[in-house]
Amino acid sequence: MVTFGYYRMLFWTDWGDSAKIERSAMDGSDRREILSTDLGFPNGLTIDYATKTLYWADAVKDRIEKCDLNGRKRVNLISKASHPFGLTVVSTHT
Repeated sequence: MVTFGYYRMLFWTDWGDSAKIERSAMDGSDRREILSTDLGFPNGLTIDYATKTLYWADAVKDRIEKCDLNGRKRVNLISKASHPFGLTVVSTHT
């Protein structure tokens, strides 16, 4: 079962010298950096709420990765993607 609180979180990326992925509550409170290492241009964020997994594409590193919604359990899914910019999750979870 998905914790309802994650539906009230906003996730975003920041590019440049200090690339990172952050999250906060929808009102901007509880801002938290969840990933800040080994990133280039993280973008294309998408969430699978059924598995509590965050996915992103990195257009500089040319890869697609995932982690949990706290930035842990990071996994490189595709290491030679060709300049990816967008992702979509299609889930069959019920």
